[in-house]
Amino acid sequence: MREQGLVMEIENDQVVIQLARTSACDQCGACSMGAHDQEMLLRAENQCNAKPGDHVYLELQQENFFKAVSIMYGLPLVGLIIGFLAGYGGARLFGQSNWQEPLGLLGGIGLMIVIFFWIRSQEERWKTKDYRPIAVEVVSQRSH
Repeated sequence: MREQGLVMEIENDQVVIQLARTSACDQCGACSMGAHDQEMLLRAENQCNAKPGDHVYLELQQENFFKAVSIMYGLPLVGLIIGFLAGYGGARLFGQSNWQEPLGLLGGIGLMIVIFFWIRSQEERWKTKDYRPIAVEVVSQRSH
């Protein structure tokens, strides 16, 4: 994936980049939980020695992008399905056939919430360079 953004500030070896939100962002919402602002800010590794005001190209390895999407969306979905089956099957096992669907729903939602909190607790561990965009090239420099 390659995007272009504006460097707003520098923090250590990272840059804060302002990006225009695309139509793909509207459908995803992973960065800002579905916010509809025209622009978003993100941090990237500064490999091109960019300065505030520079326009840069950002890259994120496609493979790592799909891993991140799988973690954020796939794991909760798996939790929802497993939790539903566990609640539904548990109610049936204990002879509570009238409660199969409600307990399945509670089990699914409950396990999905637990997985969301687990993902959140692992966030610092996953903020590695593998999942961080990289500012790879200065497109145009600020006017001095």
